[in-house]
Amino acid sequence: MIGDTQGMVTRLLQIFLSKEAANLGVFEVSITAPDGVLVCTCPGYMARAACRHVKLVKARIEGNDGTYPWSVNHKISQTEVDEARLHEDTFRRMVVEYGQIEVL
Repeated sequence: MIGDTQGMVTRLLQIFLSKEAANLGVFEVSITAPDGVLVCTCPGYMARAACRHVKLVKARIEGNDGTYPWSVNHKISQTEVDEARLHEDTFRRMVVEYGQIEVL
């Protein structure tokens, strides 16, 4: 075992669509708690543990007093948000369903 993951929670923060021929795909940036490590599913992050997706998300968090400024495409009720915060899978579903996908 590489580390103690007990008590760790992962939350999807942003979905990116890359239109570049070399990196065509959909990539997700997530944050782990309580340590606040950002991870991405893109090949660049997988190879170097760094990528422009994580860099962009990190800059937004730092520029917003430690909170990711989440943009939504549709109205979502406060009840749905409160329920989604309870579990990783429901939070991810909320981001996929209501979050704005960014094209880079």
